[in-house]
Amino acid sequence: MNKVLNKVIENKKELILLAICSFIYISIFTILEKINLGNYIYTETILDNYIPFIPIFVIPYLLWFAYIVFGFVYFLIYDNEGFYRTTFYIFVGMYISLIVYLLFPNAQGLRVDLDMNNIFHRLLSIIYSNDTSTNVCPSIHTYNSIMMHITLIQNKKFASNKLLNYSSFVLIILICLSTVFTKQHAIIDVFYAIPLCIFVYYLERSISYTKYLDFKFWKKKLLKV
Repeated sequence: MNKVLNKVIENKKELILLAICSFIYISIFTILEKINLGNYIYTETILDNYIPFIPIFVIPYLLWFAYIVFGFVYFLIYDNEGFYRTTFYIFVGMYISLIVYLLFPNAQGLRVDLDMNNIFHRLLSIIYSNDTSTNVCPSIHTYNSIMMHITLIQNKKFASNKLLNYSSFVLIILICLSTVFTKQHAIIDVFYAIPLCIFVYYLERSISYTKYLDFKFWKKKLLKV
């Protein structure tokens, strides 16, 4: 355990990059959550009437957080190039989502009344109270899950481990299902995450960006000014 922790800590510039990217996203998302942009586009459709509320799916919904952390830690330990690819995938997609939330304010009205005597309902109440029903399309849970799986299976060591490979695939399916079964998202929020995945995947393959994520590059630029 100590060896793993030390290996992660050794990657200081990668950790700083991750912290900066996360800070930017969380700051902007928090602002969008607190302000009322008005004229929200509600994303629920008639299809959502046929999707049941299944509170136990709060478990895979919460496992999303562990899955994303696992992915970044895995790349910090085993694959430096994969770390930068993952950072591109995750944060470019989330930043694009923020722009969508700002330009096309959206929300959903699917949330249900909760029974505080049920443990799964209690967990959902924590989520409901800390995450508004706005800024839902595209679904970040769906987008990040799919892209994390895509980047993980591009790592040969991970891809060759069938248990990890299949477990990752099953988990992202459960996470995507959890977004609608917990009434955190409408089905259209999930669907719109898919073209975003395709766009960012091919964008990453078509441009050279690694040098812009290197602090040495910016240090040289600043010294020239």
